[in-house]
Amino acid sequence: MDSKRANRRTKLLHLLARSEDWHVLNNSREYESVVRELQLELPEGHALSGVSVIPVARRTSNDDVLLEISDGSGRLAEVHLTWRGSREILPFPETHIFDGVEH
Repeated sequence: MDSKRANRRTKLLHLLARSEDWHVLNNSREYESVVRELQLELPEGHALSGVSVIPVARRTSNDDVLLEISDGSGRLAEVHLTWRGSREILPFPETHIFDGVEH
């Protein structure tokens, strides 16, 4: 991980740690659970289909997860997973892609 990306990730984690609505994923079990569900739910043609991502956090008030898109761009994706354990039909799971965090 280059230093610019590491700095962006550190800033993001600090912001999330201060939030009452997000839980930073800090163990492999949580991380793997999000990755597994995302792979199950993403239909072909979805904006994140075939895209490498790193789970960062899970919203405590609903089923949203925050993902870092692993292309070096610093972009983030907020995805509303259904946790049904099956493939969704486009346009689901609902996804919002952001340019990243600049603070």
